[in-house]
Amino acid sequence: MTERPELLTRASIGPKYLTGPAPDREEWQAILRYLENTPCHDDAYPFRIVICEDREALGEIFLSELPEDADDAAREKAVKKAKKGPGCLALILRETKAATRRDRDERLLSAGAALMRLLDALHLAGFAAKTVSGKDFRLPGGLYDPETETLLCFVLCGRPAPEAKTSDRKTVKSTYF
Repeated sequence: MTERPELLTRASIGPKYLTGPAPDREEWQAILRYLENTPCHDDAYPFRIVICEDREALGEIFLSELPEDADDAAREKAVKKAKKGPGCLALILRETKAATRRDRDERLLSAGAALMRLLDALHLAGFAAKTVSGKDFRLPGGLYDPETETLLCFVLCGRPAPEAKTSDRKTVKSTYF
């Protein structure tokens, strides 16, 4: 097998080391085309991507999670969290109420494969990215439908700053059977 060194250099880069600009709409569409061959056993992909252009609205969603008596520092932190990184998207899993555990596992595998293809596509386009945990918002403000969807994660992206730090590579353990 021929190595693809450009993919071997992909690493998670935190928002502190991401600079603008974020991908524009044309770049997003080119990047998202890489998700078109994601493995999936359904007729339609069990996930969708939301490109979070309105970071003020995202900040309002984060603010809505705070207790009513939250102080100004907590409120400021929530708004800043929504604005981390030049670009932001959300990976949303479509749910089926009657799904078996196996069906949900297969949906999650497809979403995970899509996430990796997305990170690779961003890297190949000259962007860096980091996946950060999603959460169940009480009031998701249109980001997703909590009755039929789950927010899996956010992906923060931008151009890597020259001083960007990466962590050491982990080794994948394998055996033969």
